[in-house]
Parts: sequence; C-alpha cells; structure tokens
Amino acid sequence: MNTDRIAYFLAVVREGSFSAAARNMYVSQTAISQQIASLEKEMGCALFHRLSTGAVLTDQGEQFLPYAERLMGIQLELQDAFADAHRVSAIHIGYNGPLEKELIVDAYLSLHPRLPNLVIHPLYLSLTAMSDALYRGQCDMVLTLPGEIDQRNTYQEVLYDVPMIAAVSEASPLAEKSFVSLSDLRAYPLILLALDQSRSGRGAIHDWAQNLGFPNQSIIYADSADMQILMVSLNLGISFFPARKPSYFKGVKLIPLTEDIGHHRSVLVCRRLTPAIRMIRDCMIEEMKKG
Repeated sequence: MNTDRIAYFLAVVREGSFSAAARNMYVSQTAISQQIASLEKEMGCALFHRLSTGAVLTDQGEQFLPYAERLMGIQLELQDAFADAHRVSAIHIGYNGPLEKELIVDAYLSLHPRLPNLVIHPLYLSLTAMSDALYRGQCDMVLTLPGEIDQRNTYQEVLYDVPMIAAVSEASPLAEKSFVSLSDLRAYPLILLALDQSRSGRGAIHDWAQNLGFPNQSIIYADSADMQILMVSLNLGISFFPARKPSYFKGVKLIPLTEDIGHHRSVLVCRRLTPAIRMIRDCMIEEMKKG
C-alpha cells in the first residue's frame, strides 16, 4: 500500500476538505483527489462523502482511519528501528515568533519520553535570514510566514491559521475590557515588527495597518518579536498577536476584537520531510488543537 496515499487521506481527515488538505500540503487539489480515488479503488469502497461543505468520512472511512493512523505510526517506528541506536538525532529549528517558540518546547516535551536521544536546537532568526539558513544546512526546518521561502525544492505545510487579536499591556485601561474595537485601539501607538524583518511582508504590514485606520505617525517598529512583546508589556503601545496566548507573555493581555482583521499563519518549511520532522510537525499540530 502506498503510504503517500495514506498521508493524503489523513490530511483530508485532519483538514476537513480536499482543498484545505491540498493547500496545507502544497499540492494541487487534483493531485489529492487522484491519490484518494486510487486509495478508494485499492480498498474497494468510498472513504469520503464529497459534500459542498467539505469531505466527511463514510462508515468505511471511519473503519479505515485507525488502521491508516497505525500504518503511518509503524512506518515511523520501522525507520527509527533501523537508525543507528547510538546516534543522537539533532534537529535544528529556525523560528521567529513567540508562538512558534512555545510550539518547539511543547513538541520536545511531548516527544522526549519516546525519543530520549532527540535533541532540538532552536535558532532565533529574522524572517529574511531563514531561507539562507535552510539552504546552507544551518536549519533542518524553519517555522515562518507564507511566501518567505521559495517553494521549489522544499516541503511546505501550513501548521496553523488563527485569528489576530489585540495585545495590550496589563497596565493599560484597555486591559479591563472583554472585547475591544479598532476605534478603541486607534487612540494608542501601534507597535509592529520592523519592515526589514520580513521578505514577503515588506510594505504590506505598513499598508495593512494604515488600512485599519492607524496613521503613519502612530506606528512604531520593533526590531524583533520579543522586543515587540516587551514594548507592549511596558505600555508603550498596542499590537496584534495570534489568538493562542503563549504562557510567557508576562505583562500582556490578549483581548478579542469586535472586527475581523485577518489571520496569523505559520508554515513549516524543510528540504526533506524526515521521520523526525514529521513527528515534530504532528506534535505541533496536536498542541495547536489544544488551544
């Protein structure tokens, strides 16, 4: 049985539709559909109901799911069993944002009991430096924004896609609110990541902020994500962060917005999807589901 087809099957189950699975695995929807159709032909039954709202498992698909998950697990165990038992598997992960940093820690703590020899080396990089670090072999994988790294000769998958919400200091009068609006926030300076920190977002972040009604003179820039968090915690202004709050945002309160201002997406990029990277990816996805 072709394990690539099993991987596509599990991706459709995870994402809820063929289009979302194709988008997150950076293949065409036609390719996903063909692979699933071939798997269904091999199994002799339909595994999904194709609905206008997405893909739902059939009764046979529900029965097939635990076997598919077990098969992928066996493949990883087999690859691990024939690896050099005395060699420490070291994975270098490039990251930039605070949420990505916490996901790295969560993945390590989840995997360590099963893989005590796994060593994860985190590398804090500017978004513009990630591509070079990946191609020069300084990183085995990076967690970055969509469009930062050329898709050619890489494996790319969206790890998460979460709404942006307001970030204010716990010392701010806004911290007393359960929800805030853009009109509430426009009375404060807006702290953004410096324009030169992103290859894909140069100018776009500034334009996005102005479209939200923040004038140029009210925007101040931080030279790193950690500095951005620190500036917010010190009540130097407000910002927008992903909806999942990392545990170490000391002094910062995240508040839902009354308006939809867009989403934060993080993409896993690697030259080759090795078993170790695959396990780290799966752990990160599970951690994001916990909220």
